[in-house]
Amino acid sequence: MASVARIVLDPLPGLLARPAGDPEAALRLLVEDRLAIWERHAPLMKALFAEALFRPELAEAVRRRAFEPALAELTAFLERGVAEGRLRSMDPRAAALALVALVLGIAIQREVARMSGGTPIEADPVALAALIVHGIAAPHEAR
Repeated sequence: MASVARIVLDPLPGLLARPAGDPEAALRLLVEDRLAIWERHAPLMKALFAEALFRPELAEAVRRRAFEPALAELTAFLERGVAEGRLRSMDPRAAALALVALVLGIAIQREVARMSGGTPIEADPVALAALIVHGIAAPHEAR
């Protein structure tokens, strides 16, 4: 668990700090990094998540030592973006959860596709970052 926490948490402050003042670019780097981490450490991640489904104490450790600190770091980044006027007003925690869900969903789909002989989803980090930053609603027309 300590190794997973380091793998997940150590890069976050640096990723979210650059490029300064550009939340969309920072989120693109984050998406690229998170998907690359899964690829590099897939056996460890799959084993950890599989075991956590059956061992409540491990699930609690994953939540407490990796998921919640990473979510807090991402939420704080989004809160700063809103406060600085670089991001629209939103619920930063909900946006952070949406980003985590997107990345984990893509990683899991890739594993399922590999195991079944299917084609893994090719994620576009630029599009995912734009989705988080801009949302999916059509812009309001000027009145």
